[in-house]
This record gives sequence, structure tokens and C-alpha cells, in this order.
Amino acid sequence: RSPSRGLGDVYKRQDQGRYVLEALMCGAHLQTYSDKDIRRIMYVCPDIAGYPGTKLLSLVWEVRMCEHLQTSTRMQRATHQRLTNVWSKLQLVELLDPEFDLCVVIDTDTMATRCMNDLFFHHAPAAVWRGTKTILQGKKRDARSYGTPATGGKQLGGINGGLVLM
Repeated sequence: RSPSRGLGDVYKRQDQGRYVLEALMCGAHLQTYSDKDIRRIMYVCPDIAGYPGTKLLSLVWEVRMCEHLQTSTRMQRATHQRLTNVWSKLQLVELLDPEFDLCVVIDTDTMATRCMNDLFFHHAPAAVWRGTKTILQGKKRDARSYGTPATGGKQLGGINGGLVLM
């Protein structure tokens, strides 16, 4: 093995460990701050499934296996390297028809600090806005917060895919 490949393997293992730890923390907080009848389902792709700590996820999640969603070469070039596989979460829509009427998608780096059951009372689809202004829950976003002539029309925010109601 070349030193750079060995170092890459170390970083990959650290990333896997970080993902698993984030998922454990997120699941534990959701378990604490959600009704007992709300199911927590974690989709795990093969690159994480082989990590030894992944077995612990079943303590707080119903674990299901999935493959990474394949994207076009064009999409891969346009996406930041750390977001290459982020599209895999779109597979969650498969849960909607046969099993559930609503699904809240939460990234593992999200930590519940209070009951999140009220998320299910919004009209789907819904998402959290990211941007330069605070938008209160249930309020429409001011069109000027998207980008203005003063910013050269540059996008000032958008949807945070880390918390979405489908």
C-alpha cells in the first residue's frame, strides 16, 4: 500500500466512526423526545454497514440497508465532494406509499432538544429554510431573501435538506 492510500483508509474509517456516532446521538435524542409509537428508521449504505460500530445503531433505530443512489456524471461534477452521496436519502420516498402517510427526513447531525412530534402536523412537503434571515415556523419566506439585485441575484439561501417532511 502506498502511504497516501493508507492515510485515505484512516480518514475513511474516521468518517465512518463519526457517521455512526452522529446517528447514535441523533437516534437517542429522537427516542427521548418523541412519542413511543413514532418509528425511527435508519438507512445504511454498504460503505458504512461494514464498520464495526454500525451494529450499535439497532439500539435506537430500525436499521435498513440501501445502496447509494446513482447520479449522473454531470451531477457528480456539480456537487461538492462531501455531498456526493447525499442524494441517497431520496430513497426514503419508497416508505411513503406502502408503510407511511408522512415521513420526516432528518440528517444524523441534527439533535432533538425537545419533542419533535409537531413536525408531523405541517402540510407536506415542507423543509427548513437556510439563509440570511430567520423565518418563523409556518410563515412564508420573503422573496427578497432569495437574492436581490444588490447581491447580484446571488442565492442567499435555500432548502436545508437535513430536515424535510414528505
